[in-house]
Amino acid sequence: MSTEQMPQRDQNFGRQPESNSNEGENSLAFLITYSTYFVIAAVVITLIVIMTR
Repeated sequence: MSTEQMPQRDQNFGRQPESNSNEGENSLAFLITYSTYFVIAAVVITLIVIMTR
């Protein structure tokens, strides 16, 4: 599923400069995806720390 989401994100980046009215929605979606990636990264880091201990 991650490979399918990548091209969609690229299309959103291409559309951002064209339509200024959707900038808020795109930035909100980008923040949501960025926050989810941050949570996943935090979980992975904690797992690595627990495994190394």
